[in-house]
Amino acid sequence: MTASFRKTLVFLFALVIIVPLVSISVAVLVSINRGIQKTVLQKNEVIVASVAVMMEQSIQDAGRFLYHTFLGRLPTLEEGQCAILEASLIGSGIFESAFFLDEGGTVRVAVPHERRYEGFDFSSQPYFSQALGRKNGVPVFSRTFISPITGDPSLVIAFRVTGGVIAGYLNLGWLSKLPAAMVQDRVYLSLVDRYGNVIADQDERLVTQQFSIADTDLFSWAQRERKGTYRHTFLGTEIISSVRFIPGPDWFVIISESVRHAFATQFQVLFITLVGLLLALVFATITGAFLGRKLLHSISLLEKETRQVQEGTYRQIMHPTPFKELNSFIESFNIMSRKVEEREQQYAAANRALEQSLREKEILLREIHHRVKNNMQIISSLLNLQIDSLVAPEDAALIEESTLRIQTMALVHEKIYQSSSLEFISLKNYLTDLLEYLVASHASKMIEVQIEGDDCELDMVRAIPCALAVFEATMNAVKYGASPGRTGMIRVLLSRQNPSFVIQIRDNGPGFPEDFSPQTKGGLGFTLMKGLMEQLKGQFQWYTDNGAVVEFSFPLSSSP
Repeated sequence: MTASFRKTLVFLFALVIIVPLVSISVAVLVSINRGIQKTVLQKNEVIVASVAVMMEQSIQDAGRFLYHTFLGRLPTLEEGQCAILEASLIGSGIFESAFFLDEGGTVRVAVPHERRYEGFDFSSQPYFSQALGRKNGVPVFSRTFISPITGDPSLVIAFRVTGGVIAGYLNLGWLSKLPAAMVQDRVYLSLVDRYGNVIADQDERLVTQQFSIADTDLFSWAQRERKGTYRHTFLGTEIISSVRFIPGPDWFVIISESVRHAFATQFQVLFITLVGLLLALVFATITGAFLGRKLLHSISLLEKETRQVQEGTYRQIMHPTPFKELNSFIESFNIMSRKVEEREQQYAAANRALEQSLREKEILLREIHHRVKNNMQIISSLLNLQIDSLVAPEDAALIEESTLRIQTMALVHEKIYQSSSLEFISLKNYLTDLLEYLVASHASKMIEVQIEGDDCELDMVRAIPCALAVFEATMNAVKYGASPGRTGMIRVLLSRQNPSFVIQIRDNGPGFPEDFSPQTKGGLGFTLMKGLMEQLKGQFQWYTDNGAVVEFSFPLSSSP
């Protein structure tokens, strides 16, 4: 009795719960992680915003208290009024001292009243000059410093008033208690001034030693962004820090927490999820292995038989399986195997016929090129015979040049039938043979030829006009560049300059005459070179550079 392969697979994968479990777990994990991250960031940002608002309000209240306490009692104070100011400002512990400075920066009133401050000059203090430039009642804040009196951080608040400036030295001793009171375990609160110096921290040594974070990435980011949360590394520990800027004194409130501690809950959720997935994977693996044993056994038998077919042995698979779908597949595979074997036999016969036809056409094409070359040789020989019967040297020279042109084209056909592809020839090899032939045909002249540069392959349609153009330029170099009594040097430079190919023919002769014009004095050679380059859709130019130079440039591609 055979079982249904489809039902077996459905039953097997229904038991393997790992896929839906993984999907649900990943979705839950992502959702929880996002919630944890959002909660952690919001928690720290809410705390740092609350601290910043509280501190900003405290500083503003202290400034208003200083301003309104002095206002109405200036520019001079009676002894009783000084006592009231001292009790209000100094006795409350808000300020260490306060001064009224005239517009020259000289102390006129000191609280607490001490004669040693009378006449003291504060004009060099930055906050004094800044306060003079402000409107009345607009505060100016100095940089934070460690007070020599209390040893606590201190800050000067200054106001412009009629007749001078009020300056109060604010006691910031209460800042040292703030970090411990505002944060939880393993969450650290720090306060830094506008220069990056720590002015409040759980570690009081950082405050007394004026520890600076000015060179850290966190402080650079805080100066730029003013608020938000930044993830960074400090002393080898990965940390997230929430920052809030306090305008006026230009402080930064920073609440920092290690990433490991901040996202500890996230790691715990991840661990529990991974353990659950691992248990589910073990369960699914055991169940799948037990239920799929019979299925895998049948598939292994099928694989063994099909491997024989894969290696080219087209035999029928005769092993039935307990599954109806597999048996149907085997039957279809046997039919396909027979069809493939028949088609391979047909393709093999067709390939043999095609290869035979290709060999015959290749032989025929080589024979055609060979006969064309032989016919050109015959025409050339007939012209050479005709030269002997000519009387005028000019006529003989014309016939000789025509003979060389025919030999140039014949050499192309020779290179074609000697090549392996019967379609392309190596331009550099061809020009080397052509130049050797031309030098040999002018043995009466001392000529040296050099050919150098890049190579390219041309088909016969493009090779013949290119060869004739080079021939004409070389013949001009032989005629006019090689003077009697000295060795003429002809250099052919080949250069691939995509998408074009450039050929230069140079000689060491006198060059072109100053009044030379191809239209009036160029003759047939220049007319042919111009027409041949137009046929190749290229360009043709001539100039003098330590001898005559003829340059051809044509596209490598023959497409229009």
